[in-house]
Amino acid sequence: MAAISLGQGQDVYATKAIEDAKREGKWVLLQNCHLMKSWMNHLEAIVLDFKECEGMHEKFRLFLTSMPVGYFPVSTL
Repeated sequence: MAAISLGQGQDVYATKAIEDAKREGKWVLLQNCHLMKSWMNHLEAIVLDFKECEGMHEKFRLFLTSMPVGYFPVSTL
């Protein structure tokens, strides 16, 4: 399981962790998503891509924590 507390510069690590976990069937916990407002659109695109399910391991899980903020993409929830 990868646990990443989001903040400055952590977007690269979060994206890689999601890609690896999606392929290998691991779990990812992204904490404090509200701190990465500039990355929320990218995260939304990643999650929307899950609809395809191609190459996604059945045991893959993505968990997100965030303070309530207006800019958190509803489709990601």
